[in-house]
Amino acid sequence: MDSSKYIGDITYANSSSGSWIISQDISIDGSSFLSGPGLVDTGTILVYLAGDEFGNYMGLTGGSYVPEKNLVSFTAEQ
Repeated sequence: MDSSKYIGDITYANSSSGSWIISQDISIDGSSFLSGPGLVDTGTILVYLAGDEFGNYMGLTGGSYVPEKNLVSFTAEQ
């Protein structure tokens, strides 16, 4: 893993249900946009965010929402 992409320790744990509920504090360039419980789904690459958290994420990253695909798009620079 690229340790320049995160701060702190990452610990691996098995899950019999395929997901974990975690405590998280996520920031981008020093701006926190999410703090509190989160769900990690081991079967997908998707990230699920509440509406206000999604708005903060979009503002901090500059991503573009693509409604027909229900995904966020980023340029190579982002």
